[in-house]
Amino acid sequence: MMSMTMQAPPEPGACVYPIGVELFRQGHALAEVFFIVRGTVKLTQVDRKGRESLIGLETSPAWIGSAAVIADRPTPTSAVTCTPALIRRCSAKAFRKLLHEDPQLSINIHEAHARELCQQSTRIAQLCSSDSRSRLRSALARFAAAAVPFGDGQAVKMQLPFRRWELAEFIGVRPEHLSRLLRDLEGDGLIRRAKGWIIVGDVERLADDDGAENVG
Repeated sequence: MMSMTMQAPPEPGACVYPIGVELFRQGHALAEVFFIVRGTVKLTQVDRKGRESLIGLETSPAWIGSAAVIADRPTPTSAVTCTPALIRRCSAKAFRKLLHEDPQLSINIHEAHARELCQQSTRIAQLCSSDSRSRLRSALARFAAAAVPFGDGQAVKMQLPFRRWELAEFIGVRPEHLSRLLRDLEGDGLIRRAKGWIIVGDVERLADDDGAENVG
């Protein structure tokens, strides 16, 4: 996820996309990059057997497709909106030109790619070493951190930006195990669920998994 100081492309137009719009497809050379002004986009990858996996999420404000355009290589992932999204598009040619002419944009992109590399390294380490409860807490805390608090306090009310089985896949568990983990977090008072919403009363507490019991 990009910092809030991330610069948007200079073109004035922005389009609203509903849920489920494919912005680009794995294996294609990109003729443009995309800036998420508002909303969330999921990145997916299909293996040789045709199985699709959720690779990551990008929440506004964020550039997507930039790494493939800079490297001049086909994109390794597909990008699909998983919430209604306001998105600006910038041609690959104009984007490369901006990187040479706008030092601040260039710095922003370098920082964003570095953060993404760190996030991917952390996720790989979690899948290899941490328990499933910790991975779920980490994922939910990340989504909650991007949500808007409601009411008078700091509680966050959010809907998951993808299907339940995708969350299970993202943290490396079966859907039935995910259901048990969610019940456990609810029983411990870390989350509440109401009519499809997940309510987090204390995001910092949810993210802090010190002492969490291993249920992986």
